[in-house]
Parts: sequence; C-alpha cells; structure tokens
Amino acid sequence: MPFRIRAQKLLVNLVNLPDNEREGLEWLRANCPFVLEDLPSQRVDMETQFDDGEVFGYTQPVNSDESKYKYLVLRLRESLRALWKAPDKETKRWGIFRISQVFFLQGDNALIRAPLSNEWDFLLTSVRPPSRTERLLLRFIDLADYARCCGASDCAAPFFIASRRNQKYCSLKCSRESQREFKREWWAKNGKAWRSGGRTKTKAKQQSGRCDQTEETTA
Repeated sequence: MPFRIRAQKLLVNLVNLPDNEREGLEWLRANCPFVLEDLPSQRVDMETQFDDGEVFGYTQPVNSDESKYKYLVLRLRESLRALWKAPDKETKRWGIFRISQVFFLQGDNALIRAPLSNEWDFLLTSVRPPSRTERLLLRFIDLADYARCCGASDCAAPFFIASRRNQKYCSLKCSRESQREFKREWWAKNGKAWRSGGRTKTKAKQQSGRCDQTEETTA
C-alpha cells in the first residue's frame, strides 16, 4: 500500500477514534499497535477534586497500553481534531510539528534559548529519526488542504480526507442521507404552504380552462 494511503488511513482512524476507551484500545491493538509502541512513556498532568471543591493537580507516569490510550492517544485525537478544523495550512503545519514535540518528545532543549522557561523542556533531550507513527502523522502537512468534516449531522466518523476541494460529505451514503434530511425539513416547514399554493394554482387553471371552453362555445 502506498505510504500516502497508509498515512491517510491512520490519520482518519485516529481522529475518528470512539470515546469508549475499551473499544478504541481494542481497535488500536488490532490495527495499529505500533502507535502505542511509538508513544514514549512520560508523565502527564492529572487533577483530583476533593469533596470541598478544592482541586489538587499532580503528574503521573503513563506506561501501560491502557494509560497511554486514555492520557495520550485520546489527547492526540483531540489535537488532531483541532488541527482538522484549523483555518489554514500554516496553522496545521505548526500543529503537527507541535504534536511531534509534545507527544513523541521530539526535540533538543539544548538548542533553544527561550525567553520564557518551560519546566518540561528537560524532557526534550535529542532530535531522533521519526518513528513510524510520526512519519505517518507528518504526512498530514501534504493532506491538510483536503481535511474536511462531513456535512451530515449524524455521521459516525465525520473527519475525512476529501478527494476534491469542494467535497462536503465523506461518502455517497452521507450525501444521500443529508439530502433526504434537507427535503424532510423543507417539507415540514414549507409543505403546507406549498400544498395550499398548488391547489390554488390548480383551481385557477381549471377555471381558466372552463372560461376558454365557454368562449369557444359562444363563438
């Protein structure tokens, strides 16, 4: 399978992962287990709210597939969804490199002299050859102009890569369903007036026909 097609499939599947953690993890293990392998173990932000309403923030390491899926993969999914809706290609380009830094710890803090310190920059220790997942995700830069959200309100997987710039629906099925829904809504809103107007026009036409027949008889 061509690399572009593999990248497109991974991107679309990741951005459309379900909210159900067990279902999503099972799918990832069965279809793209390398994603879990490529995500490095790291600490993530957590918080706990006590009975009195006070919120306590802390960090916790994620090592298992379950914790990686919950705290890394689902956050990666949300990041991709935000990029999918970003207004221009440059924003998407910046976002995908940021994903490489934040989720895959790609970077070397020794190369940057930032005006503001970031306490987690110490995690960025080297620039490594990108992992398989990173290479596939970076392909989003070339596909960014065709990233779309399906126009069907009830689409189960609304994020897709269009085959043409003016494509509004992810599939023919969604296109047909949307057209039917539009017709139902239009009929519910305008059907009564349309039927009433149709009867009036029909009645006027019938009366006009009778007048024509009368004129012909008189002549």
